[in-house]
Amino acid sequence: MRYVTAAILIVLVVTLLAFAMPLVPWLVVLICMIGVWEMCTALKTAKQPAIRWLALAVPPLLLGGYQLLGVRGAATALAGLVLATTATRVFRPKLPLSAVTSTLSTWLYPTLPLLSIAVLAMCQPMEKARALLILAITASAVSDTAAMFGGMLLGRHKLCPAVSPKKTVEGFIASFVGGAAGATAAGWIILNPMGVAFEAVGGVPPLVWMCLFGLISAGVTALGDLSASAYKRAAGIKDFGNLLPGHGGILDRLDGIMWSSCALLLLTVWLGW
Repeated sequence: MRYVTAAILIVLVVTLLAFAMPLVPWLVVLICMIGVWEMCTALKTAKQPAIRWLALAVPPLLLGGYQLLGVRGAATALAGLVLATTATRVFRPKLPLSAVTSTLSTWLYPTLPLLSIAVLAMCQPMEKARALLILAITASAVSDTAAMFGGMLLGRHKLCPAVSPKKTVEGFIASFVGGAAGATAAGWIILNPMGVAFEAVGGVPPLVWMCLFGLISAGVTALGDLSASAYKRAAGIKDFGNLLPGHGGILDRLDGIMWSSCALLLLTVWLGW
């Protein structure tokens, strides 16, 4: 079932990237809201419930503000949401303070990392947005796969047993090899058969920057996976949900890709891409 679900997801992603790029940002918002729901459920299980309706309002309002007025619109929406969240206890004085902090924590995980995928999808021209999404997804997926097989074949030393007993140092090292290889392969396809133009920066060819991103992606993908495990361990749950048979919930599947996208978004800003 795990492989069937993965195959269906791959077909859906390829179809969206090929034929429905304008829909991707708001589809990401929908996925983000499902992820926020899963996180709120986990926090409730951990006896640290968030204000669910406020947490769910953040993704559409942030993206809507960004599409209307750019960074200023997103900042305005964020300021209003901060005020609304912190003022909740004025009207509901019996509300535990932890409800406010838990709500704010959902902004950091998973809202902002997931919305970085939507921002990448809105880059112009559309061909560049498509290329960036391919790069982020491929680097994360290949590094994650390399970590799994590297751990299965060579794993001897535990990486972080208190959080994720199955993760090994050998698998972690293999993930960097996979991340660099996946990003380089994706970069070559983007630059050659696809013909998408990316500028050299500091005299360094774009393919080298993409390989470097693969290394960064491997690190943040592993950290995202461990962060998700830490949340689940604190809540005493195995998965965030059961929406994706064989994979768990949205956050179980996207825990690495959203951080990879966040890292790529920052890199593209720094490189001027």
